[in-house]
Amino acid sequence: MNKIHSLNGPHVNYVQERSSVYEKIMQEQHEQEYLLTHSTNNRNNQSTTRLPHSPTNPRHGKEAIEWRKEWRKRSQRAQQIAVKAVTAATERTNISEEVAASVASIFGNFDLRMERAHLKSSSTAPTPLLPKKKTVHVDKKKAAKPKPKPKPSSKQNAIPAKPKPSFKPGCTCQEKKFTPGWKVLTPKERISLEKDLFKFKLRIDTLTALTEDFVYDSSHWHEDSDYGNVIDYGKSVLEALKHPDYKDKHAPVLTLFRRIRSHEAWTVLTKVNLLATRVYNDVPEIIHGTPGIIKEVVGENLYQHVPAMFNGKSGNAVFQFTECPPDIQEVFQQAAALLESGFEPCGGGWQDLVVGVRNVVKHNQARYTHYLASKGFLIQKRFHDAVSSIVRDTCTCMPVFGIECSPRLHKRSVQYTGKVVTYKNTLDERYQWNAIEDTNTEKVPLPAERAVKDSVRCTIICIDHPSLRAAHAAILASPLFEGKVTKDRREEPTCRDVLQVVLFEGMLCEIQFHFKDVLPLKVFTRAAYKIRRTQDEDMSDFDTLFDFPIVQMEEQSREKYPVTCKLDF
Repeated sequence: MNKIHSLNGPHVNYVQERSSVYEKIMQEQHEQEYLLTHSTNNRNNQSTTRLPHSPTNPRHGKEAIEWRKEWRKRSQRAQQIAVKAVTAATERTNISEEVAASVASIFGNFDLRMERAHLKSSSTAPTPLLPKKKTVHVDKKKAAKPKPKPKPSSKQNAIPAKPKPSFKPGCTCQEKKFTPGWKVLTPKERISLEKDLFKFKLRIDTLTALTEDFVYDSSHWHEDSDYGNVIDYGKSVLEALKHPDYKDKHAPVLTLFRRIRSHEAWTVLTKVNLLATRVYNDVPEIIHGTPGIIKEVVGENLYQHVPAMFNGKSGNAVFQFTECPPDIQEVFQQAAALLESGFEPCGGGWQDLVVGVRNVVKHNQARYTHYLASKGFLIQKRFHDAVSSIVRDTCTCMPVFGIECSPRLHKRSVQYTGKVVTYKNTLDERYQWNAIEDTNTEKVPLPAERAVKDSVRCTIICIDHPSLRAAHAAILASPLFEGKVTKDRREEPTCRDVLQVVLFEGMLCEIQFHFKDVLPLKVFTRAAYKIRRTQDEDMSDFDTLFDFPIVQMEEQSREKYPVTCKLDF
């Protein structure tokens, strides 16, 4: 109290006035608490002299309950008065923290929140009502100076990260080509497959972003040595994609790629195989009967024809068109004329094979890759017509139904390149990835493109086993085709089909026999199969998975030419 009395000003009178009120309340409360405590002990000890019962100090019953409620109200009111007194004293004048602590200690003689059992005597150590604050000394001169504005950091200017997408039914594979596949599944099967495809897609999106960072890193650009002698292609990222010196830079991308191949892609393949098995076995009214036996033709080391000038060379080895034999020149010329007439063997859009065949004569550059594609373009329509006529005659002459012919486009550039890379890698010691089950271990001599037997293809769709057996027998019995290799994969959970390689007009083509309800499910496995077949020693084959610029990188940008995924989702 001495420190309070030593101050002058209106706040001192205010504090003294509130202090007297508070002390009166505390004195009355302490007397009542003392009487109540001793009266309670008397009930447990009969030898102690009882205090006279008083209506102001009830010991039990309703009066005691009401008294306790009133005691709590007075305690709360006394606490509020103490807080207001100290707050008013500190706000009205700039008193120091030491004086404020002295005022708080005056009103802290009793802990108003203590239970009665803890009040042993009046000498109980007091608990401060207000917590002590650390003394903070403020320099007025420094406080008067305006604080400099903080400089904007890179985090403030950074683009906020996109929220991670969450799974919702119907968020993947919603194009028309996926609709038949969804229809053969139950609602639970659809949601289960969608979840696996959604996780697969998220991983692929992350891989796409890492690939884009690698491609647009200017330290990976070099003057193109392969094409610079012919046309100025500027700086290229091609060398960085395949050169061993960039192995450390490949590591983050390839690590994620390997995980996707062994986890998410494998999960999708396994799930689709299980669903195909359920459709194949559990719907007897649609696929009835037994597989039965079909005529099989076994052929080994069966390859496309390779002219002598291309034999032993890479499929992309360049030869002078004017130096080619007349029969080879005629193939290139007829294919180019067919393309000029508007024929689109691979469908619309930019196709490297189509552009290459069209420019053979113009650039005087012939390759075996383009020679094989030219032969396929020339016979494609005749091949489809021949298969359709046989299927039509089979349905007319035999007691079978439910057979349909579905012509297929010529293998696209990406699919063709991916298949060729598979055969090339079997001869290259750098690519030791035979742990993958679907890897082709066939030793293919150069050019490796000779092993591609399904660039020209056609599909026959059947509803059951009897119709499939009838259609397959009709194909092998036709004089238009010569059966070469038969693959009966009806009992394999990954396929449920039959593949027949035939020789048509001197070129190997493929006829695929599928069941109507199992075939739509195969579209869900295309992305996973492409991931499984791509080698992981470097990033040279990533152009089969992603679309990104390779040359003239100094003129490209992420906004102008972003890296996009070629996989189907």
